[in-house]
Amino acid sequence: MVDTDAKNVISGPKVYLNAMPEDESEFEKVRHQIVQQLEDAMMDGTHDTYKLQQIMRRTIGSWVSRQLHRKPMIVPVVADIAHDVIDGTPSGR
Repeated sequence: MVDTDAKNVISGPKVYLNAMPEDESEFEKVRHQIVQQLEDAMMDGTHDTYKLQQIMRRTIGSWVSRQLHRKPMIVPVVADIAHDVIDGTPSGR
């Protein structure tokens, strides 16, 4: 969950695995990198949750490829509390 107005990650990222033998704790190593990439993008003016999802997908995808030598399907979800939760405007304005 992000707040694009405050330009920071509020919670997460949460990683859910399906059909992968790795333990979810393996992904602790990449969580900081995901948060940093999202915050950097928001500081650069990105408010579009679709673009933030793509950053998240690329970050975790390249990490999984390098570290685990796998090519999983990644479905990122970014909720913007500044808009999606508070006033109900659609994401990706």
